[in-house]
Amino acid sequence: VKIRSDGRREYFCGKLGAWNSFDFSVSLVSVIDVAVAAAFMAIDTSSGNQSASSALRAVVILRVLRLMRIVRIVKLAKSPLFRDLGNMLAGCLMGAPSLCWVLMLLVGILYVAGATFRILLGPVGSDDHIAVCGKRPDDVSEFGDSL
Repeated sequence: VKIRSDGRREYFCGKLGAWNSFDFSVSLVSVIDVAVAAAFMAIDTSSGNQSASSALRAVVILRVLRLMRIVRIVKLAKSPLFRDLGNMLAGCLMGAPSLCWVLMLLVGILYVAGATFRILLGPVGSDDHIAVCGKRPDDVSEFGDSL
């Protein structure tokens, strides 16, 4: 698809020609591997045919070559997208201490606001909360009964 969209000359001889040639060769080896494996699966290897089983071992070696596709990750690591992602991650790590202090400030503000509202809007001296909520258990064994 990429060869068709870029054109053969641009794909193999352009700015990324070396990477594209490498990717094409690895993909070609993968296609050959699948074709050979399918052909040998059709052959009955249980009949004692040694040449078929040795050729099947050669197919396994071709599968190892497919692992070379991992090298393509190096190509992705050089892209501007990953560079920007790395910068964002570094910024988050550098800003973590400041975020902790902001969190502490937020907790302090909420604590002061809660205490202020408790004092201003809390119970009046004549309110009997024990009668409304029940008595506090003095013994832990009574705690289950109060629930």
